[in-house]
Amino acid sequence: MNLVASESLSRLATLHCSACGTSYSAFELQRVSACCSLPLVAGYDLHEALSRDVIDQADSSMWRYGVLLPLLHEKNKVTLGEGMTPMLHLPRLAARHELSSLLLKDEGQNPTGSFKARALAWPSPKPKNWA
Repeated sequence: MNLVASESLSRLATLHCSACGTSYSAFELQRVSACCSLPLVAGYDLHEALSRDVIDQADSSMWRYGVLLPLLHEKNKVTLGEGMTPMLHLPRLAARHELSSLLLKDEGQNPTGSFKARALAWPSPKPKNWA
């Protein structure tokens, strides 16, 4: 199945060989580069600025950043509600180490109780794009 950029929700534009830079279509099933048999690196069209409004209007999960992830169709999104975990201020620990401020990302708020929830969710739509 081949897709075209105009059908995509993402600003994903192209894939490049991680070794030599040869370009490949991001909208055709690719595994590794044909030239060097190495992983492909995603290239995004960021010429048009991404407004804060676009991100703020999106849902309150990690998929609010979907335009910067390889999510090609909304129906392929997989989520348990991961993301949007709070940043906690740690003023006493910051003072102890003579820091002006210190923040901790509380990933224990994710459905899995782990930072791994994001890592498991974002590649999940990829196989569905080609089904």
